[in-house]
Amino acid sequence: MEVAKFLALAAPEEGPTLAVMLCEYFKYSTSCENYGPLVLGPIFTQVLYFADVGGYDGQVGCFVWGGIVLCLIILLSPFVLNFSVSVQHLLPRLLT
Repeated sequence: MEVAKFLALAAPEEGPTLAVMLCEYFKYSTSCENYGPLVLGPIFTQVLYFADVGGYDGQVGCFVWGGIVLCLIILLSPFVLNFSVSVQHLLPRLLT
């Protein structure tokens, strides 16, 4: 979502094109043209423009469009990364 927000800020005229491409890629709808520049595309672009995608707005969007499994992986990945780094530092000490 950070990439989509960056696009909405840098080139908002490309937001609807991205929305259509994502719809087609992930097969969200059989009528992806509804996300085009003359229908919902500009609205989604404006929502991304103002959204706090790194905060609660992004979490809600993830659960709505990404599904619970993807969101849990994203939310827990910093903890898993920190745990694995901690284990890597502690393991040599424990073995000596």
